Amino acid sequence: MRSFVVFGLASAAAATTPLERRVASPESPQYAPKVTVVQPNSSYIVKLECLGCPFALFESQPNVTWQQPPQDNSLLLKFDLHDAGSSLLLNGQRILPLDPMPLNINALQVPTDLQQSLVTDLFKEDSNPNPPFLTRLPLQYEHSLLHAEDKQPWIQFDVKGLALGETVAPVKLDQNGQKMVQILLGNHENSTRLFIKDVQVVERKDRAQPFRMKCGKLSILQTLYDPNEWDDFGKLGTWSRTWSLVISRIEIAWSDNLQSNLILIPLALVLAFSVVMGRRWYHQRHQERTMSEEEVEIALLASYYDDAPPEYANIPVIKIEEYD
Repeated sequence: MRSFVVFGLASAAAATTPLERRVASPESPQYAPKVTVVQPNSSYIVKLECLGCPFALFESQPNVTWQQPPQDNSLLLKFDLHDAGSSLLLNGQRILPLDPMPLNINALQVPTDLQQSLVTDLFKEDSNPNPPFLTRLPLQYEHSLLHAEDKQPWIQFDVKGLALGETVAPVKLDQNGQKMVQILLGNHENSTRLFIKDVQVVERKDRAQPFRMKCGKLSILQTLYDPNEWDDFGKLGTWSRTWSLVISRIEIAWSDNLQSNLILIPLALVLAFSVVMGRRWYHQRHQERTMSEEEVEIALLASYYDDAPPEYANIPVIKIEEYD
């Protein structure tokens, strides 16, 4: 089961220096920009304003309360090229090629007036991966890979909401003026290695648009993900989750019965064989679908073309990924 992650205070010393007291001292007027360059063309930290979001305040370990009214706050999103430029990570999770669902992506919540030095310190390799004064929130998001009219490839990441827990209604990021992130990608000369040309924080209405191919379809691949729609067995309401749940229950039932009735062993062996074959079929089907999706992503990032229709002309107009 999933719930949002809150890091308690590690020590009394940490408790005396909460983050909101550390970001607005007169000696440190330099606040973090929307985009911080960690390493040109390969690593960037985005401070994405979270309009209308609640803000967590720590009282004592492990208690947390929501500030009323909440101060202006933002989410930190760190984008890194990985594996010699063959993949792109967001907060440690691979978003290009996009890993199979469920892909949980969490983001640190910080005051909007955060000092620039603190932004980079939070992501240093030797820093505490679980800062004692911050809240890490799971994201509902839309991920897009597209070619614009100028035939340049873009990755777009739009936070749709915050999944605060199974018993708490999610926070929707639907206010006017809410922004999103888009990244312009490029290829090194005579190489398939990627580099980041530009990182932009734009309003949704100003996002780069996919161009329409000669076949009449748009060159875009989109995936929507909501953590509330998944549990340990899969996506709610799908056949694959029902299958996983049934198999799990059967395994538990047979395991309990075998402890008291050895006569069922031959029948259990037949059942075990059926379970193994069923799982092999399911995983093979899932792997084939994942490979197909990666092929579409590779096609969208392929070399630029002129008059001929691209090889990926048969992708849907807007493909919303649904995982069974």
